[in-house]
Formats: sequence, C-alpha cells, structure tokens
Amino acid sequence: MAKWMTISDAVDAFDLFDLFSEIIDSYSEEMDDPEAMASELTELLEEHEEEYEFSPDPDGDYAESFERNLRDAIGYVFEEFNLGELPVIDFDDPDVDEDDLTDIYDDKFDDNIEHRVDLDVYEEGDDTEEDDAD
Repeated sequence: MAKWMTISDAVDAFDLFDLFSEIIDSYSEEMDDPEAMASELTELLEEHEEEYEFSPDPDGDYAESFERNLRDAIGYVFEEFNLGELPVIDFDDPDVDEDDLTDIYDDKFDDNIEHRVDLDVYEEGDDTEEDDAD
C-alpha cells in the first residue's frame, strides 16, 4: 500500500536516517564546503513540505521509493534555492541490487512524478487563512 508523506516524515516513519545521511553526504562531497552544504541541504529538506508517494519494495520496506523521492526532492531544493549545479551522483546502496535500480528511476529530475502539494500556499500575496468574521 502506497503512503503519501514528506521526506522528513518518511525518514522517521521508515527509520531511514542512515540512508538519508549517506545520500546527503554523497551530494555534499562534490561541493566546496561539504559539511556546510550537508547541513544546509538537510535543513532545507526538513522544511520541504511537498508530499511524495512511497511504495513498498518487494522486501516490504520503502528504501527504493525513498531514495527515488529523496533525489527528486534534492533536485527541487537545488533549483528552488539556487544552490548551484546539481552534482551527478552515483550512489550505490549495498542493500539494493543495481539491476533493480534501472527500473526504479533514472538520474534526471522527473517532472511526471505525482506530488500532492497545495500550490496556493506558494502563490505570492495569497492569504491562506479564511476570514470567518462575516
């Protein structure tokens, strides 16, 4: 059964902090100040409120869809906050068969992935609270 949640919620729900950290570190290694970039990227991802669809792997865990969604979120954060050129990373999780990864995702940001986010919240000058005084 698929679950919709933010990246931050998925880290906690699926106990994937180690995988999260390894992927963040792999992107940060390519930058001028890896520790500062890892910290900034972690903070921005914790604040990233977009929900992604997480599907169980054949093993019953959610690591494969988590990795795919985290890479999409990182691409979004790099673009949204002008963090520079998104590094091309060859991250290999020792617990995931490389042949399976080909079917799961490619290394490019996928514009066709379904996300659930309230776009009205992001519109400039939009008041998100309704006035019940009438």
